[in-house]
Amino acid sequence: MTAAIGGAGVALSANGANAQPAPTPTPTDTGGPHPARQPSTGKPPSSFALAAAATFRTFDAQLTDDDLQKIAQAIDDNRHAGGALNPAKKPLANGDEPVTRFAAAERFA
Repeated sequence: MTAAIGGAGVALSANGANAQPAPTPTPTDTGGPHPARQPSTGKPPSSFALAAAATFRTFDAQLTDDDLQKIAQAIDDNRHAGGALNPAKKPLANGDEPVTRFAAAERFA
């Protein structure tokens, strides 16, 4: 097992000198599992979003008012997008839950 780990380390270090950095995805890349982010509605952020964004200053005191406006707008945009998950506003029953499935791959000898 030590030889296998050592061999992998040699292979990684040999490739590391000539390795090219992975290309960074562009913001317009829609190849992932999530849909592209929709642009904001242009309406000013709600008072709830502004209050929630203001609490971020406890984590980073250098946030500007413009930063807080952007954070508040993102909060409102996410709340709006979340409404698409349950457009009929049907209440969930006590037994409703996401499907949890665990599977382990078979071990081949």
